Amino acid sequence: MMSVTWSEWLKMRWGLLTHPQFYRNPLAAFWRRLIWKGYAQHQSRLNFLTEYGFLIEANPQDMGIGSLFYRGQYEWAELQLWRTFLVQPNLTVIDIGANVGLYSLTTAAHCRQHGLSNVKIYGFEPNPYEYSKFQQNIAINDYQEIQVLPFAMSDRAGVCQMSIPPTGMGMLSRLLTDELPQANASQTLDVKTITLDEWCNQQGIQKIDLLKLDVEGHELNVLLGSQNLLETQAIQVLFMEVGHGQWQKTIDLLEDYGYRIERVCRNGSLIPFNRADITGWSNVIARAKSG
Repeated sequence: MMSVTWSEWLKMRWGLLTHPQFYRNPLAAFWRRLIWKGYAQHQSRLNFLTEYGFLIEANPQDMGIGSLFYRGQYEWAELQLWRTFLVQPNLTVIDIGANVGLYSLTTAAHCRQHGLSNVKIYGFEPNPYEYSKFQQNIAINDYQEIQVLPFAMSDRAGVCQMSIPPTGMGMLSRLLTDELPQANASQTLDVKTITLDEWCNQQGIQKIDLLKLDVEGHELNVLLGSQNLLETQAIQVLFMEVGHGQWQKTIDLLEDYGYRIERVCRNGSLIPFNRADITGWSNVIARAKSG
């Protein structure tokens, strides 16, 4: 078991106490935490209703499931902002690096709750274990508007090796490249890669209203395979993780195509993006001029 220093323990507890879901309703948060500690995390499988409005079936060992269970939220600030862009029908939403499908499922639940019709959601998850979980969560919610695809997005079509981390750490799956060598993997396997430009052309998709990109450092490669879409600013709003991989070059590419970059703060607000502020991983939003 990994040892935790006293300062790290205090930091984690302070993170719980300062989380919006705690200080807005501390009694409910405390009760959920007790249930998690005493019962839920010891189960082999959990099936519960999230505060986003969808059911999820999950292994308690999966990273993020504990937070989703006892906080009621995961990536609170990012998903608060994400839903503010879901305001009209006929949306096309793409979730690259979908994992178990949190952003896709949240999108479907929100659009149904607000009567937004003809919304098309495409999730890409090449890790077969996470892909299977995503499919199961679509099925138990009957979200026919979500289509999950077992491909990895990159800068070229072909085959690439993927690092599959140990059980419970599926969200850390990533493609193996010269820039991102193997680390912390229990196994590797070959996955099919495609480019977003090629796939959208095949599907007849001319505009992406909202795109989430979280591929553990491979973001630059995905955007290099999306340059036709970026050039015409067909991607209206892009949510992306930065702080690892070639993220500096990724920001350069987006700015070269005229996108405005803002950083997501923990309270759900947006501030101007400053590279010097990035000391670990952070999430940013890139908007087209018309976005």
